[in-house]
Amino acid sequence: MTDIIDFENDPVADTQQTLRSAANGCFNTMRASYINADDVVWNNPYGLTPAEVFAAMGAMGGSLVSFLTQVKNAVNAAAPASHDVTSSKPAEVVVTINGDGTVTLS
Repeated sequence: MTDIIDFENDPVADTQQTLRSAANGCFNTMRASYINADDVVWNNPYGLTPAEVFAAMGAMGGSLVSFLTQVKNAVNAAAPASHDVTSSKPAEVVVTINGDGTVTLS
């Protein structure tokens, strides 16, 4: 049976399109996840301050900061400048990861 629109099967073009879609999907997911997580920390939709967010994270707070920094760096290294991500953290706030993994803001 013939399709309404008869497409030629091109393994090279199909492979390119599949990989392009996978890479773009991965990039867009990483970018959106970073923006969402950063916003939950610095503009918490549940009314917590950033200090309260990190207090709630306890010893996982430092891992969160490190992970989000790595994701931001990866997104910005892969992205055209127009798609770079930045943190909503106010410039005057200093984030310190303590030895026990907790985070202090000053």
